[in-house]
Amino acid sequence: MNVLHLQLTGNPGGVVTLCRSIARVSKNCNYMYFLFSGGTVADAMAKENVPVVISNTPRFQWKKSKRLLLKYCKDNQIGVILCHSNSPIAITHALFVKKYIPQIKVIMYLHGAAENIIPHGIKYLYHRHFVNKMKDAADSIVAISKYVNKSCVDQFDLNPLKVHTVYNGVDCNLYVPGNHNPGNCMELIYVGRLFPAKGVHILIDAIAKMDDPSKVRLTVVGIGPSLNELKKQVQNAERPIDVKFLGARMDIQELLNTADFFVHPAILNEGFGITLIEAMACGVPCIAFNKGAIPEIIDSGKNGFIVQSDCAEALAAQLNACVSFIGTKEYLDMKKQAREDARKFDIRNTVSDLEKLYC
Repeated sequence: MNVLHLQLTGNPGGVVTLCRSIARVSKNCNYMYFLFSGGTVADAMAKENVPVVISNTPRFQWKKSKRLLLKYCKDNQIGVILCHSNSPIAITHALFVKKYIPQIKVIMYLHGAAENIIPHGIKYLYHRHFVNKMKDAADSIVAISKYVNKSCVDQFDLNPLKVHTVYNGVDCNLYVPGNHNPGNCMELIYVGRLFPAKGVHILIDAIAKMDDPSKVRLTVVGIGPSLNELKKQVQNAERPIDVKFLGARMDIQELLNTADFFVHPAILNEGFGITLIEAMACGVPCIAFNKGAIPEIIDSGKNGFIVQSDCAEALAAQLNACVSFIGTKEYLDMKKQAREDARKFDIRNTVSDLEKLYC
């Protein structure tokens, strides 16, 4: 079966990372089609001999772009399109192909909670119109967590029988525990996009509010519109704090294996959290706020900690407790449990569940 993954860009992010993992383990031929631009992950997939197409069609020439996608699907005998974006542009491309190749299966992929899928304000009705068209035309709908499933079924009036929960996954054969030994400082790491809703500013504030910030080092991996503001926040902190900004990196597994805890301080209702699974697969316990699908991943006190209140004070209290927790038998048990629980989200399970929808 030839399967096309329709996406917007090939830059680092949860969706494109998931697609790369699927291509690595699936027995089907997976084609990556990017409407806007490529990026470092798209480049990495191309080097791994995954078919990658970057449309690069100028904006406002979408008629030409849709015809190019249709031709590509015909030439490569595509049997399934996974539409990983709920933007009007991606949806119109997928529906255009479905119109002229009725037998092709189109799967609508819900990568976020309902409140995060379409914008608020003046654009809401416009985006909602295309989501409604897609939900009716799609052969199946995939939700990446139970939280996403319920929120989208309720908000968009989806047919529950058409919506399937398929958890995102990571390759647990690639993300494996390292030989990191705790040192004098608690090593924290965050991996992900840098924008306000990801809450990295709250994490920095929490470290500054700890009993002894000198006992903590934070590594921030990722880029985004908040990067410069976060750097200024560190420089202007009332107490000195040790934060390294590494930018976009591809050696995530190696970086995770230098950490004692992975912190995911998002204040939006996350649809899933692929970086949490990557960390857990490396035996790194996670700390996160009680948002969205996080409780489906973190079993608080067993494989990590859920902080109930999404504020710096509550997070600082949890980090204070973790300083003395590291190195104990309970901490070592938590690391083992994190690794074990990550196996439930192995990419092979994801692929198996997806491929049942292709038939």
